[in-house]
Amino acid sequence: MEMENMAMSMMMKMSMERMMTEMNGMKMMMTRMQGMEMNDEMGMDMKEMMMKMQECDEMISTMMQMMSAMKVNV
Repeated sequence: MEMENMAMSMMMKMSMERMMTEMNGMKMMMTRMQGMEMNDEMGMDMKEMMMKMQECDEMISTMMQMMSAMKVNV
């Protein structure tokens, strides 16, 4: 059981880090967008960003479920 928890926390750490990187990427995109007027290319960027945000949300809720299932305090 101990090993399983170790693996889980490793996985969670990795997904957290990935999420942070994604978030930073999104912040950078946001700032880039503020300095530009909207064009088609930007619209595509927006769509992609929304997708990523949704993915992050899903990842967070999945992780929350996993954590509560394991009764881990983070």
